[in-house]
Formats: sequence, C-alpha cells, structure tokens
Amino acid sequence: MSNVAVRLADGTDATLGTIRDRAREGGISVFFGTARKQALSQVMHAQGHIVVQLSADRYRQAAERSYLEQYCGGKAFDGVIDCAEMYEDLTIFERVFLSEVEQNIVRSYEVKDFELIAGKLTEDIPAFVKERSGRGPIDVIVDVRHPEVAKLERLGLNALVYSLISVFCGEYIRPALKKWSPRFFGDGALNLELFAKRRSELWVLVKDDIGVIRKGGQRQVVTKQDVAVINVADHAATEIDEQEPHRLLLIVDEDARTRLSGHYIRLPDWAFDAYGDLVLDCDTHGVVWTGNRVTFVASDGVSAQFQYDIRLDQIVAMDVGGVMRAEGALKLERPLQSLFGGIYFPISSRLARFLVPSGNEEIRLDLHCEWVDMRTRQLWEAEVAV
Repeated sequence: MSNVAVRLADGTDATLGTIRDRAREGGISVFFGTARKQALSQVMHAQGHIVVQLSADRYRQAAERSYLEQYCGGKAFDGVIDCAEMYEDLTIFERVFLSEVEQNIVRSYEVKDFELIAGKLTEDIPAFVKERSGRGPIDVIVDVRHPEVAKLERLGLNALVYSLISVFCGEYIRPALKKWSPRFFGDGALNLELFAKRRSELWVLVKDDIGVIRKGGQRQVVTKQDVAVINVADHAATEIDEQEPHRLLLIVDEDARTRLSGHYIRLPDWAFDAYGDLVLDCDTHGVVWTGNRVTFVASDGVSAQFQYDIRLDQIVAMDVGGVMRAEGALKLERPLQSLFGGIYFPISSRLARFLVPSGNEEIRLDLHCEWVDMRTRQLWEAEVAV
C-alpha cells in the first residue's frame, strides 16, 4: 500500500508512503474525503496540511482510508470547516456585531479563553467554533458579511438588533460553546446546582423530591395600555429602552424582514432577576395550555426545565380539528427577545386572544415561575415569589 499513488487536493499525486513519512515528521495533519470542497482544500493546503481525495472505487477507497487512519493519523475531511479569508476594514455595524457576540459569549457561557475572528468560512454558514490542537483557547469565527448577519444592518443599531444578536449566538454557537462552559454538564444539561449556590439569596429550594406543591406567585391586571409597539421599519420606534418596560409587546414587521411579527409577554422582573438569563441558555421552547393555565416552557432537553405558569380567570379552549379542546401544546416558532432589561416570550396567535386585551378589556393574570431539575429531583422558586 505504501507505493499506491493517490490524488491530493491541490491536483498533484503522492504515494501513501510519502504521506506517511511527512505525517511522522510532525507539524502537519492529514485529511481525506470524497467531496471536492475547493475553498476548504485551498485553506488546508495553505496551512501546510495534506488533503487526500479518496478513490471513487469503493474497495480501493476503503483500503486508502484504512491506511491513512492507521499509519498517517488521517481524519475525515468531510465536515472540516475553517476560515478562508479574514476581513479587514470592518464597518461600524460589523464591529458592534462582533462586540455584542463577544459579550454574549462571556456573559451567557462564561467562556473567557477564546479569540473572536471576523472572516469568511469555507462553508456557507455564518459562524463556527474551532478547537485548536492541544490545550489552549478556541477560535470563534463569525462571518459578519454573511446574509444572516447583513440583513440586520438595515434595522439600525437598537435594542431589537441587540436582542437578535443574542438569538444569533444561541442558534449558531451555543451547541459548541457548551463544551467549554461551566454552566453545562458534559451531556449539555444546565448545571442548576452550581447556580443554586451562586444565587442562594435569590433561589429557594421548595422541595427536593418533586411532587405536587403549593406555589407563590404574583397577581397582575393588564389592559391595552400595557402593550408596547415596536415597528421594525421605524428605527426611532425601537429606541425606547429608557421607558418603563411594558408587560406585553407587539412587534410589527410589515416587510417580513425578521419574521418576528406578533405579541410577546414579559417574564416577571423578580423571576428574571433570579434566573432569567438561564432561560436564554435553553435549547427548546414551547407553550402548553390546560384548563385555565398557559405555561411557557424552556428546557435544556436533558434534565432542567423552566416553567412560566400563567393562570387566568377563564378556560383556555380553542377549536382543534373541529373539536373544542382545553388542552394542547405548541412549539414557539419565534425566538425569545431580550428587551428593556428583561425577557419576552412570544405568544402564539392562537393564544393571543386569551393573553392580549383588546378595547377596554382587562385580563387578570396569576404569574408563577419555577426551575425543575430532574437530575437531582429538586425544584426552585424565586425568593420574592415565596
């Protein structure tokens, strides 16, 4: 096999034995694959690495792969992502975007040993977390000129854009950052025990063997005057950070620039102060209604679950398949928003008539919030709620 010739990504040929000898000298890595990713190949080759294009014949391909893995320390080339071009002369928006990403990484994941790079990636994705060989910092590569980022520049620099940058981090870099964040266990579950110790003055362990319990809460009455309106097309309308935060929010996006149109409900401030930032760390969000209760749920999908429970003075019933039902569940199609020093949960259009007042109507809400950790079978409430 050492004398078998293979084609390299730069178009030249080399024997497997030659590749083995170069790999043993150190300082380079060997990659192999069948996909022809020219941009990525050029980057890897420029860095001195060897990229082997495997044979199309499946028997020969299996032999080449086995040799490269066993004798050259070869790794599969498919899926390898790197920075193809570093950007220079960044615009003000691009600099602000990177600054907000950096703050999100430090604040939301407590990862400090990293380098933020603005550049174009070898794959058509807006961000990627790259682990360096050996122990050391990680590279967070952000393509600030990717369409997913560039479309936000038209919205200006305001509270809504900062909230969308937080959503961007959650979608594109959160899964990778969990590996280095002390906030999570190895399986991706939130480490609620860690936060219970850090925030002992804000959290109360209600029960260490989860069961049916009597909860504290907060009563609120909302009217149409409690609804703040943000028009995405009107930059001035989003500059309302200094105003009193509203319990309900309506985002108007007539041009469908952000797909955020709809109503949102604010998490109570006492709950946000206790553990609101953890809610944004959760990967799954949904809403459940049953009887007179609407419950927004945020979870890590493993063991930790946050429940924002809203009790009403009426039964929440709607037509489902031609039958009136007082129970159901929906995935939140719009992301949570960080605005006015708090968190807003999106209200499904099907539930809006129960939670959003119209005309002179008043809606009475009984609010409860709690964290449940199935790993330790513990339940916490905010100190103020108790």
